[in-house]
Amino acid sequence: MWRFDSVFAYGFDQVFEQFLRYYPDLDERDALYKACVESVRLDYNTIRSNAAAVGDWLEGKSEKDVLDALAAAPEGASAADVGPVIEAVAYVRHAGPFDWYYSRMFGIGLIQVMAKVGVDLSITNAEAWADAMKMEKSKFAAEMGAYLSSMERLKQAEQIFAESTAREAKKTAERLAARAQAAAKEADQLEKEDELEVEAPTTSV
Repeated sequence: MWRFDSVFAYGFDQVFEQFLRYYPDLDERDALYKACVESVRLDYNTIRSNAAAVGDWLEGKSEKDVLDALAAAPEGASAADVGPVIEAVAYVRHAGPFDWYYSRMFGIGLIQVMAKVGVDLSITNAEAWADAMKMEKSKFAAEMGAYLSSMERLKQAEQIFAESTAREAKKTAERLAARAQAAAKEADQLEKEDELEVEAPTTSV
């Protein structure tokens, strides 16, 4: 069955942050985040606090630190004893066939954990972590492949957006420069006309 945990929360939080990081209105982005959370009947503050706890726990840790802690974690270990990440992945490691259901947000959360501790994101490493967790390799490997493909498309989209923005900025600068040049030319012409009026001889009657 599906089970909420901190790795799921971390995945939900991070995928949203990554794909909407350039959303122009921060208030609207936060409202979208809340709407997405509430649409699946989860709590906004719970997601945020769990995701933050994962990020804090991972600070300064290596892949070896995480995998060693996972190997040593007993069944039923609590987050207070082993940390939020280990509590979540240890549950998976000890779960029976019908006690835990894989979800995409959990998979993405685990990918983000791997990235945070410096693991090269690859299919091979995804399979190695799945083995360590006694989790079905094919699902997580497929998740890794889909994630890498999505991030590559996102990178391409960001590049296109950056190039488009640069082009528009250049066009705007050129328009402003042309206006400034025209204004300067007009001012110069008016100045010359004023000088001619001043210099023109007056006719006495």
